Amino acid sequence: MSKFKSNEERMEYLNNKQNEIALRQEGSLVIDFDKALEEAQEDSISVKFMGKHYLVPSSMPFNFSIFFLRNCYKKVNGKMVVAVPDEHLVKFITMMFGNEFMVALENAKDVRVTMSKVFSSIVPDILGAWGYDIDTGKKDQKKIQTLTQEL
Repeated sequence: MSKFKSNEERMEYLNNKQNEIALRQEGSLVIDFDKALEEAQEDSISVKFMGKHYLVPSSMPFNFSIFFLRNCYKKVNGKMVVAVPDEHLVKFITMMFGNEFMVALENAKDVRVTMSKVFSSIVPDILGAWGYDIDTGKKDQKKIQTLTQEL
């Protein structure tokens, strides 16, 4: 004897079970990237400028990497080089160090603060921390040469 009194009850039961199975399968197909980000312990690199510390992520942020790979990482004469186009210099610095640091650079009264000094003094260190060493010879990292001009 069936526990269902009618075909409608049987259909309702089967539909409910089908929904249950679908929800269970859907749950097993979800990869929770938000949870992975919450669990990640991210250290920061501290850049000291004019007595203040500015924090830069210890690994290359995704939005910077897309910008960097599209605009600055090029193959020239068979070598991979970092060449920041003039029209992207400000965006590069802002994306790498943050808007607050860019404002501090813009407001600096010290004549020694120049675009070329930023690109020769601190950009290579940050890129190195992010796995793009400048001619260090480390085998596990990508060797690049920077092309910068005096501005």
